[in-house]
Amino acid sequence: MQLDCENPNDICGENAQMEAGGNNRVSNRNRMNGTCIDRADFRHITNSRNYLNTLIQEHVRTNYQRPTFADNCIRHIRDLGLGLEIENILIGIFRACLIEASNEDDVAPLPRNEMRFMTGRSAAYRQRVCVVAGLRAAASFSLCEGILSTCYSERWALERADCQRMTKRFVARIKRMIVAAYGDAGEARAHEMSQQRRRTQMHRDNELSAQVCLLRQILETTDLDNNTIRSLMRQVSGWIRQLGEPGEDAVFANVRADMLIAILIRRAMRRLNVRNLFTITACGLGLSAGGVAQRSSNLATEIDRHIGAD
Repeated sequence: MQLDCENPNDICGENAQMEAGGNNRVSNRNRMNGTCIDRADFRHITNSRNYLNTLIQEHVRTNYQRPTFADNCIRHIRDLGLGLEIENILIGIFRACLIEASNEDDVAPLPRNEMRFMTGRSAAYRQRVCVVAGLRAAASFSLCEGILSTCYSERWALERADCQRMTKRFVARIKRMIVAAYGDAGEARAHEMSQQRRRTQMHRDNELSAQVCLLRQILETTDLDNNTIRSLMRQVSGWIRQLGEPGEDAVFANVRADMLIAILIRRAMRRLNVRNLFTITACGLGLSAGGVAQRSSNLATEIDRHIGAD
């Protein structure tokens, strides 16, 4: 890529200005080690055009390598447009699950060799199943947030059973690699438990965030002014932090996120003297006002102890 087209020295000689584009492959050893030979420089050596073409062809044959199965999977990821971060995460997943490891005897079998249940399917179908399985495996190990891979499987008309079986093989392979890396099954289980707690906390955080956003949308459709809505939302957000949500020490970790938000907004409306809107809010959250009131009365003592009485 020429940087200065007006400079006469940018096409030949040691002062040539150019940049080679990277070739992002799954395996580093498959990167093409290219060399740029300018035709104007080559004419100083020989005038044989046939020798120049032969040299270039030999160089291409020496460095060219066909795309692997995992490389084609990455191409499908790029078609989804999920971004470079997700692409790099999936490259790591595919390196672990689709390419033989140096200690293959300790982490076998290789999921790439366990696709017999998709016999008769096209290569593109198997690659797309691996893409969905990779997204789900990455989310299960907290490498990324949960991505709605179901919509991608429906877009590509993939069988749910195929995606589930491939996901199980990916997850089992990575767990075997964790055990092989730690050298002890007990340490690997401890690592997995910590990852599970992290996944649970992340899932809870996503649920609470979604319910809070839904609550704000419901309140904005009512006759409340912006200052009242802001006060209600600030009150609910403060109480969520006081209850330790989301976290391992959360007081009501076993209470559903929508129910917890409904109970808190009910108490906030009482405290700020907002009348005749709780039924609309509860229905907007997918709950009944009577069910929320009953659940709130059962938890009233515990709630009053942590955030104070109404």
